[in-house]
Amino acid sequence: MLSRVLWYVHERRGLAEIIHGGQRGAEQMANRWAFEMGIHRTEVRAEWSKYGDPRALLTRNEQMFDHEPAERPTPVASLAHYQCEYARICGLKHRSVHMHDL
Repeated sequence: MLSRVLWYVHERRGLAEIIHGGQRGAEQMANRWAFEMGIHRTEVRAEWSKYGDPRALLTRNEQMFDHEPAERPTPVASLAHYQCEYARICGLKHRSVHMHDL
């Protein structure tokens, strides 16, 4: 399913970069898809020892949203963004949490 969403976005708008957290599952699948497509990949890992749980994930997601590539010729896909977008499309309830909310 994830690869279909990535294909859909890539066909419609083109993707210059995939930003992911390096975790198993969807993030590894997105990384592999980008590698096979020749799309630049950036991994932003959660710093568990520095922030603890769940703050490490929230900090990582915030870093992914704030990531600024040197060039931005086409849209950049953050996996966290597409997880939220997928939930919205499927009608699932979700809530965005920012560091200042903690």
